[in-house]
Amino acid sequence: MGTDLASKLRGYPEGEVEKAKVDHAERAKRILAAQTNMTARGIMDLGNDPAGGRKEKDDSQNPDLDDSGHRNVRGEE
Repeated sequence: MGTDLASKLRGYPEGEVEKAKVDHAERAKRILAAQTNMTARGIMDLGNDPAGGRKEKDDSQNPDLDDSGHRNVRGEE
């Protein structure tokens, strides 16, 4: 079943499929950016940023880059 038919069967308004595609593409772009730092993964031969781990941690706690808009930290802030 395609997304157009599924959207119609669920009773979603016209245009929701296009909005969902844009939202999904933006989310995929954020995930790709978060997972491309090879130095942070311990693969030094493929990385070019010795501080990659620190940057990745900072990005992971940035509420602007999170779908929920919250800062991902343990415990109280």
